[in-house]
Parts: sequence; structure tokens; C-alpha cells
Amino acid sequence: MKTGAYWRPSTIPAREAQDRMFATLLGGYSSEGDSTSWMALPLLSGGRKGPDSSDTWIIGPLAHYGRRNDSKTSHLFPLYYSAKSKDSSMFLSLPWMSSKNKDDSWQIVPLFYFGVQSEQGSKSITPLYATGVDADDERWNAVVPLYYRNEKSGTFASSLFVRFNNSDESKTTIIPPLLSWHTRGEGNSDLWMAGPLAHWSWGEKAGQRTYTSAVYSGQMRRKFCVPSI
Repeated sequence: MKTGAYWRPSTIPAREAQDRMFATLLGGYSSEGDSTSWMALPLLSGGRKGPDSSDTWIIGPLAHYGRRNDSKTSHLFPLYYSAKSKDSSMFLSLPWMSSKNKDDSWQIVPLFYFGVQSEQGSKSITPLYATGVDADDERWNAVVPLYYRNEKSGTFASSLFVRFNNSDESKTTIIPPLLSWHTRGEGNSDLWMAGPLAHWSWGEKAGQRTYTSAVYSGQMRRKFCVPSI
């Protein structure tokens, strides 16, 4: 044995000069062509890196980072997960979640906020307020649980007052606490009060004014009088 020579029991000769491997009880390293790999056994960690991709794992499956030609992924369980590519992205965690691609996107703050945007419109919803825009630019908003309003359709709804447009272009107004509602169309109107107890109809298309109640039913052409009991 020549002076200065030494023996490395942890080194395994490779078949080619470019291929190398180094291994111990604590971990190791290897290279093969354009790819390299490593391992740290006490940390349950390892990784591989190539010309088009790479992966790194830390503490088993708890933490990971991966790369491909046009995408990246990473996670740290249970804190977050992230994925990104040329055309899309996603991020998930307990305080915030979001996703985006060519056609739509959404965001979530659990228990506090949900928002979505797409070709069909957009919506933003919270426990107290909600608003949105439909594909035909129809806007709506609501104060939960106080009211809902759609600007384009003319709809307004609350526990005390409701108003909306019907398919025949008539308009209806409802007062739920009074069990009363009014429908007004082109040339005629109908008013119901206290549910079915009282009804008044008038207008040109109605021909004549009529009034009915639990105690009276009649017709009149010029005036309307509430009968006394």
C-alpha cells in the first residue's frame, strides 16, 4: 500500500465517469447523467433533480416541493398547499383559499367570505352582505338577512317588503306582515289586503272597479268606499 492512499468503504464505483454514488447509514448522494438524488435518513428527507423536473421531500410526506417544465407544487402539512402552472394556480390553507384558471377564479376566507368570477358573472358573499353581477350585466346585492336587491330585474326582497317584476311586465309589491300585496299591470291593478279577506281591482282593462271582502261584495265605476261593519 502506497503512502497517502486510503480506503473509502462508503463509496461505490460507478460504471461511467459521470455516474457517482455515495452512501452511508445517515444518507447518501448519487448522480446519473443529468439527474442527481440525495437522501438524509435521520430527517426522513430526500430529493431528486433532473433537467426537466425536481422533487424534494422533508420529514416524510409532511413537506414537499416539486417542479416540472411549466408547473410547481409545494405543501407543508397541515399549513398549506400550493400549485402553479402557466394557465392556473391554486392555494389552500385554513385562513385563505384561492384558485384561478383561464375561465374562472374563486377565493375563500372560511366562515367569512366567498368570491367567484367567471364568464357567467361574479359573486361576493359574506355572512352579512352579498353582491354579484350576472353575465348579462344584471347586478344584485343583499344585506343578510335584511334584504336582497337586483337592480336590473327590479327585485327587492326583505322580511317587511318585497317587490318584483312579473313575466307579463306587471309589477307586484308584497307586505308580508300585513298579508297584503298589490299587482299593477298595463291598464289594471289588483290589491289584496289581509290575505283573502279584502280585494280591490281597478283600471281600464278591468272594465269596472270591484271590491270584495268577508262582509261585502260590490262593483263601482267612479269611487271606492270601505264599508263599515
